[in-house]
Amino acid sequence: MGAEASCCKKEEILEVTNVVHQKGDEDVPDSPDPRDPFAVLGPQGTSQPSLHSQISVLTEVPSLRADQDLMRGISLHKSLRKFGRVWRTKPSRLTEGDHQVLSKVCVKVDHFDVFISHTWETNGRWKILAMMLQQGWPYMIILWLVYSALAGSLFLYTDLLPYNSVFPIQSFNWSGWGVLGCWMRVSGLLGMVTGLFMAPYWPRCRSTLAFVDVVSIDQIDPEMTRRGVYGLGGFLSHSSELRVLWSPQLFSRLWCIFELAAFRKANPKGKIVLAPLYVEMIVGFLLLWLAFMQLLYFLLLQVLQFSSFISFVGMVPVIPCIHQTRKICREKRRLLNELKQFNLNEAGCSVDFDRNFILAGIEEWYGTQEAFTEYVRGPLFRELVAPLETLRVPVQYWVLLGLHEMSSLLEFTVGYMSGGAPVDVVLAQFLSWPISNVLWRIISFRLGLFLCDRCSSRMPGACGLLDFMKTFLIWVVTVVFLLSTFEVTAVVERSSLVVASAGACVTIAVALFSLWAATG
Repeated sequence: MGAEASCCKKEEILEVTNVVHQKGDEDVPDSPDPRDPFAVLGPQGTSQPSLHSQISVLTEVPSLRADQDLMRGISLHKSLRKFGRVWRTKPSRLTEGDHQVLSKVCVKVDHFDVFISHTWETNGRWKILAMMLQQGWPYMIILWLVYSALAGSLFLYTDLLPYNSVFPIQSFNWSGWGVLGCWMRVSGLLGMVTGLFMAPYWPRCRSTLAFVDVVSIDQIDPEMTRRGVYGLGGFLSHSSELRVLWSPQLFSRLWCIFELAAFRKANPKGKIVLAPLYVEMIVGFLLLWLAFMQLLYFLLLQVLQFSSFISFVGMVPVIPCIHQTRKICREKRRLLNELKQFNLNEAGCSVDFDRNFILAGIEEWYGTQEAFTEYVRGPLFRELVAPLETLRVPVQYWVLLGLHEMSSLLEFTVGYMSGGAPVDVVLAQFLSWPISNVLWRIISFRLGLFLCDRCSSRMPGACGLLDFMKTFLIWVVTVVFLLSTFEVTAVVERSSLVVASAGACVTIAVALFSLWAATG
């Protein structure tokens, strides 16, 4: 739970409450003593006895006991409905309409499958993208398969999908003409987009119940808001997993540090997942670039025959993608260096009482603030953060990228079949291009990301042109490698089915080793 918001900024909570309940009235009752955020307003705004004496859970030292009356959660996939509305509005900017929506999506729970730790300082669209891909990748794969099979069948066996052009086929024992359409790449793209946006609505056997601060903490009643905020320790103790949506601002907020400390104390063996948002950002950039490249290839093929020149032109738009990836990796390395030198006193918090409240809990659980600082720099860093020193992309995202690339190459496989090519020729083409060449492309992407990560730094005092030249060199290395694999694949395809099969086996082995090195 982060920074702005329902945790640290008591004044903003009161402001939002006044907007909702008073509907813009100018006469606002006097606020209670700001040094005591547990004080509540009585009639005419007079200060009533502090909640310190009313609610046993709310003490000056955070409690890890949960108040069951406050336990409210939301299905993680449902939080992404309506284009992730839950994640797009900061608690300090909630309207009455927002409150009505939030009250309908939350449910009473006795346990959370996952506690989402994040900061509202980070733009909500990146969180939505990250969780949409995390939740939606299986459905993207399923619908890609369904749409691709349907488009291929309609193109081959009906006249419903017309072809756009013809291309010559020169294979090891057959020559002829194949017909080419755009339907495989269109169906593949539609399948992935549909799977992504349908993921929040897809029927599930079991929903993942999540703690999301804007939903799980009452944002209307000031008293309930305070009870929820200062009862975070209890929510964390009833959570099976702490999932940290890591962004640049996260570990600079004291409340986010508190969540980490409380969860590890309440669940010594509990699962902490550090989910950096930059991974899905990079995957999103790659998917968009691949979609653009496929469109460009298709347009060029209408006027030119397939050649290395077309492949080279299609690779030009990847330059800004590489440059942006280098910036993301540079920011990641800066964050890692900051965590290696973590200082609890530098974590920000807007309200002094909140800071004292959090620090009291840390001292209660870890002995001293210094001991907690050493814990973050040492065991916690080695467990969660050190693996991020190299850029790692989960295997399922590589599968998505591979299938995305396979769509355009399957058009030629279908073209071979529609042109009447023998079975062994079709199999050689399938093994060489939709299988081997796609895997070589994934390996080249992997090489490019590795170089972006290793060469992310910018020399002190260097001008922007020098930094861009580093990006350009990475692009050159990646393109040369990729175009070389195109030539090798073409030779293998024209040799024989046996050679194509052997080439596919070698490529699969290299790809598996590359992915193992990237994730292991």
